Amino acid sequence: MAKKYTWCFLLVLMSIAIVAAHIGETAVPAVFIFGDSTMDVGTNNFLPVSQEIKADFYYNGIDYPFSEPTGRFSNGYNTADRIGMNILEGVNFASGGSGILNTTGLVYNNFMSLGEQINLFATVLSNITELCGPAAAATLLSKSLFIVSSGSNDILEQQRSRAPLSPDFLDNLQSTYADHLR
Repeated sequence: MAKKYTWCFLLVLMSIAIVAAHIGETAVPAVFIFGDSTMDVGTNNFLPVSQEIKADFYYNGIDYPFSEPTGRFSNGYNTADRIGMNILEGVNFASGGSGILNTTGLVYNNFMSLGEQINLFATVLSNITELCGPAAAATLLSKSLFIVSSGSNDILEQQRSRAPLSPDFLDNLQSTYADHLR
């Protein structure tokens, strides 16, 4: 019986050693994040937006270092933070209040819709291509991680309006999302 547990213990130790040896290695050269409040790490703090779509107030940030609000729509690190912790390059375009549809969030004024985020990415891509050349830019992008977390505000606004989540609405949402990704 002890022999069985010894092998299990050794297997766990070897697994930990393998993982520890790879800590710090970055599998991707850059991460580009698009989306809504689920990924916004403070973008809206730099836009002339209404206070309703800013997150620079208490309770947000209470579990973040120094317990200060940072603009994240969470009480600590969010998913974008966790993904990007070991990645040194990239851009987070996410903006709380945005949605897949350009009409989502219009009541808030001055946030970056998913379409605007993608247009800003096109500008960043142009700058990368100008700095590194087309081949190096293409290589960087082909190895980069792209994250899109959007759509919850579209659904919430539709439900708030008391309109049903009709197949037409969902088809429009899906086709607009597909257009954004092209």
